[in-house]
Amino acid sequence: MKFLIAIVLVVLGAVLADEDDGGLPPLPPMTDAPPPPPPSVPPPPPPPPSTDPPPPPPQTDTPAPPQTDAPPPPPTQGPPPPTAAPDCKDKAFNCQGHLKKYCKTSWNIKYTWCRKTCGACEEGDCKDRVNNCFRLQKFCNRAAVAIMCQRTCKVCS
Repeated sequence: MKFLIAIVLVVLGAVLADEDDGGLPPLPPMTDAPPPPPPSVPPPPPPPPSTDPPPPPPQTDTPAPPQTDAPPPPPTQGPPPPTAAPDCKDKAFNCQGHLKKYCKTSWNIKYTWCRKTCGACEEGDCKDRVNNCFRLQKFCNRAAVAIMCQRTCKVCS
């Protein structure tokens, strides 16, 4: 049976190959001449210059305040009082015990679950800007690491 299938496939392949090179289009003749350049389209001409004057500015209903050389009056109120820092506490109950050893190896433990125990509470702008500073701590002498890991590298002023 396999022999019969093989014969049918060979005959069928030979018939298809004899018909118009197997159904492929004929190849163009080979030449040594370079290919013709692509057709070029000239750029459009520039628009003609405008001879109309610019439109006037829109009119407003309220008159503009008079301009003076005097400095603006000082504000009547001082700066707003600083907002209280969010509570820095641990979210997990076992930070002091079992989880404390993971402060230096797990970003999630340090910055999410055990912030107080791991010493990761925010102090103004002194913060790590990437989440793998605990792994980069040995490279704090490099400028790029010191900039991205200011809190871990203790470079805050």
